[in-house]
Amino acid sequence: DYALKMQGVFDGKTLALHDGQLALAEIGTVKFSGVADWPNAKMREFQLDAGNMALPALFDQVLKPFLADTVFAELEISGLGDFAVVMQEGVLQEVNLTLEDVNIIDRRDRFAFHRIQAHIPWQAANTTIADISLLDGHLLRIPLGSVRVPLEIKDSHLYVPQLALPVLDGVLKLEDFSATHTDAGWRWGFGGKLTPVSMEALTEALQIQPMHGILSAYIPQVHYDGESVSVDGVLQVNVF
Repeated sequence: DYALKMQGVFDGKTLALHDGQLALAEIGTVKFSGVADWPNAKMREFQLDAGNMALPALFDQVLKPFLADTVFAELEISGLGDFAVVMQEGVLQEVNLTLEDVNIIDRRDRFAFHRIQAHIPWQAANTTIADISLLDGHLLRIPLGSVRVPLEIKDSHLYVPQLALPVLDGVLKLEDFSATHTDAGWRWGFGGKLTPVSMEALTEALQIQPMHGILSAYIPQVHYDGESVSVDGVLQVNVF
């Protein structure tokens, strides 16, 4: 169920909307306003603000139908989200996304991420810094610890100078992660290393034949060019 309210002024050439509200049952209220030329409906100005949106209902009612037959179709999501958009002359100028105490859980228990906090701003032609944190989680039954991601955003380019993710009793360190979206799709690259991890703890988490010793790895620069992955150097995996 939804309820739509709008106020505006039309002078025969321009339609100006003020204090528009779209109330979505169990999700929240989206506020919007804008100015459009008539009759070509060209949007000169547009602002949208969706605060305190209930993510479980938003995912089930709006997003889930588009994710059928994908790994994301069996997610359970909880928490709140804020979303704001500003457009000028039909061009996106600003986007702000905030997540509060968000949990993302796969019903098949392939992965889970708990207590995600995020503030992700984007501005056209400006560099912004996003702040994303995760309390804990797991991937393929391997436990993950708390991590904070300082994400630099400029246009369609993402950059993370350094990230340290606790994995079991070790740490996965990534450096100089860079990703850019082009007409041909995403291109990315990174390097890093895995500090020693107990093989006994790893094999227990994966529920495979027990092994003893430690595992460490060095990851040289890895690149993806939209079609293939290349490595600048030798990927080293050490088991003792």
